[in-house]
Amino acid sequence: YQRRVHGKQWYQRRVHGPGRKSFPLSGSPVGWEDKDKDQLSVIFDVIGSPRADEIERTITNAKTRNYVVEKYIKKHPRPRVSFKTKFPGTSNQGLDLLNRFLTYDYTRRISVTDAVQHPYFDKVRNRPDETVRAPAAFEFEDFKLSRERTRGLIVDEILHYHPDAGRKDVQRR
Repeated sequence: YQRRVHGKQWYQRRVHGPGRKSFPLSGSPVGWEDKDKDQLSVIFDVIGSPRADEIERTITNAKTRNYVVEKYIKKHPRPRVSFKTKFPGTSNQGLDLLNRFLTYDYTRRISVTDAVQHPYFDKVRNRPDETVRAPAAFEFEDFKLSRERTRGLIVDEILHYHPDAGRKDVQRR
C-alpha cells in the first residue's frame, strides 16, 4: 500500500526482507521516505563515503562490493561531516569519541571496552563500583544442531507442555 502526500510517498509500515531498510535513520516521521534516500545514503551523508580499501576489506561479496562502489563512491561521493561544526559545544574528547564510534570500517571502530575507558567518561565514572565478570558459559551451545535434531528438540518441547499431542488415540480438532 502506498500513496502520495505532499510530494512524498507514504509507505505503510511493514517488515522488509533482507537487504531492505526497515527504519529510516533520518529525522523524518515514521513511514515517510524520500525515494532517493536509502539507509546507506543517510549514513554516508554523516560519515562520508568509505574508501575503496575499506570496502574491499569489509564487503566479501563481489556483487555487493561493486554495487556499493558504483552507487556510493563513483556516482555520489560524500565528504565526512565535521562534528566540530555540527556539534559546536562538544568537547574535544567528546568529538574524538564520536569520530571513533562513527567509522565505516568496523575493524577500526572503537570497541565497547575501549569506549567505556575513554577519557570522555572520566567525570561520570566511579571505577571502584565497576566490576568485571568472566564470560558466561552456556553448555547447551557446545554442540551443532542439525535440522533433524532441531526438529526433535521442538517436538520434545511441545510434548513436554502438551503430553497428549503425541498420542494417536487422541482425537484432533
